[in-house]
Amino acid sequence: MKKVILLLLVALALSTGSNAQELSPYLFGQNHWIAQGDEGTRVGYLHLLWPEVKESGIKSVRIGGNGYNHYLPERKRLSDMIDSIRNIGAEPILQVPEDFTAIQAMELVEYYTRPGSKKVHFWSIGNEPLLKKGTTIDQVYEYIMRIAPAMKKVDPTITLFVFDECELREEAYRDLCGGRLDIAGLKENGVWLIDGFTFHKYPNGRDFNRDNVVFSGPETILNQTILLKQIMEEADLKHNRTKSRQGNIGLWEPFLSWRAIYC
Repeated sequence: MKKVILLLLVALALSTGSNAQELSPYLFGQNHWIAQGDEGTRVGYLHLLWPEVKESGIKSVRIGGNGYNHYLPERKRLSDMIDSIRNIGAEPILQVPEDFTAIQAMELVEYYTRPGSKKVHFWSIGNEPLLKKGTTIDQVYEYIMRIAPAMKKVDPTITLFVFDECELREEAYRDLCGGRLDIAGLKENGVWLIDGFTFHKYPNGRDFNRDNVVFSGPETILNQTILLKQIMEEADLKHNRTKSRQGNIGLWEPFLSWRAIYC
């Protein structure tokens, strides 16, 4: 039932455009959360759930969130996490911490795109920065412009998303996507610097009922998704990105997290 509702939600969002759009195979995904060692002494259980995650049919798993934004696992553990994702037939989305230097970002991309490795194609930068008191979109712009060019300098073929806010904060997204801090039209190493704008959404709050889960929550996500799609299409026209883009929309956590992406 949940998948039927989600597919209907996606279809409604895509139908707002003038032409039907092909759905990405990475539409449905999940986050790599609550693994052993992720949260101190808290018992992790993700390793027990991989069979069920595989059975769900998801094709993308995000290695990201607040914890990984502050403490990115060392290479050996990170590689094991990536292998676990690929073992279920999915692709990782690897989050680069927002406090990384350009050199750290370059080293990370170089390591996971080097010859002979299983290349990581999908990347993101930071996690829900405006949730932190006092953080501004100007500061988000600063770290994106420190990290993103360094990543694309190493490998221009990676797909890079920003900026994973906790909801679609319209003014902030408009600033970055076509506005006063516009990054949608920037290029690095012969390609677009940014490949997609992303956001998360937990629509139901602490206390909720079935109607919130089935109706009001999805409606909130749908409305914000349509708005982000509109913002991106306006930036497309401004920078002549229309011909090179298929406007796919991805859902990584059911009812929780949406990404509208350039492809």
